[in-house]
Amino acid sequence: AIMDRLSAAAVLAECIEHLQEHLANIDTYHAGTAKHRFLRGNVTTVIDRAKSAIKKADADIAHNAEFERIQTGHRRYEALRTLNPRQFADLYARNIETGVPFDELVDAVEVAE
Repeated sequence: AIMDRLSAAAVLAECIEHLQEHLANIDTYHAGTAKHRFLRGNVTTVIDRAKSAIKKADADIAHNAEFERIQTGHRRYEALRTLNPRQFADLYARNIETGVPFDELVDAVEVAE
């Protein structure tokens, strides 16, 4: 879902660039006409809406990333909480001996639900 939002934001950013190019053309070729005001207003509105959509997507992505980080921390806490002192000591020793990151070892711990 996050990748979908990143892709959508990238597409919108590209659209904004193209619309800004069109806006420059509108300013060049239709300056001072009723058509200029109409086209400029419409293109500007679309650009503003696209920028708002990107801002919302960025906020959603940040929120989801933080939520995933919190969920991961909670799963690790639950896994460690179920270990007895000897199991925890073994896990810690395996981390020291192998150099495998402690979080990866904890992620591999099976938690009975």
